Amino acid sequence: MNCSSYKLKIRKEIKKLKLVKKELTYQRLSDLIGIEPSYLSRFLGSSDVHFSDELLFKLLKALEMNWSEIDMIFLLKEHDRSTNPERKRFLLARIKLGRIRRWQQGIKKIKEELSEVVSMMEEV
Repeated sequence: MNCSSYKLKIRKEIKKLKLVKKELTYQRLSDLIGIEPSYLSRFLGSSDVHFSDELLFKLLKALEMNWSEIDMIFLLKEHDRSTNPERKRFLLARIKLGRIRRWQQGIKKIKEELSEVVSMMEEV
């Protein structure tokens, strides 16, 4: 079964969150967003089942995703569902730009930490 990239990202997020929150189950997650666990399972496992934007937003909030992660999921969903090649290219460009911005933020944090370590080493 070929599932969309936005669903893959959501499945990875669920797996990551389960490591931290052992009590997180499909049943608990389904209860939080007001659906049956079987519907959540079908959504995550089938390329034919999609949540409305409102339900998807509830799921992403329940997974404690931040606004930039939520924005990326919606961009990925739009890209996955689009049939217009020009629009798909446009959305892909926006997705790549978002990734570059996140990488830049990560690099900035690394530089700050490196600077802090260098300062600490100079004090020794």
